[in-house]
Amino acid sequence: MRGQQSATRTIAHNVSESVEGTVGVQYDIEAIGAASQAASQSAGDMELLAASLFSGAEALSNGVDRFLAEVRTA
Repeated sequence: MRGQQSATRTIAHNVSESVEGTVGVQYDIEAIGAASQAASQSAGDMELLAASLFSGAEALSNGVDRFLAEVRTA
């Protein structure tokens, strides 16, 4: 009887530790998911900023080309 009680306590203890470990893994997975979403949003923001910067650089280049053309004809 004592051996059975000891085995039952050991099993209960192991199950409890397993549940705690599973909960810890669940929190880690959720944290990774949140970080992944934040990184994805940041990448999207960077893409928009890069496109805007490219557009501005292109407009500046065109303006410089026009200015230089006017200087040459003057």
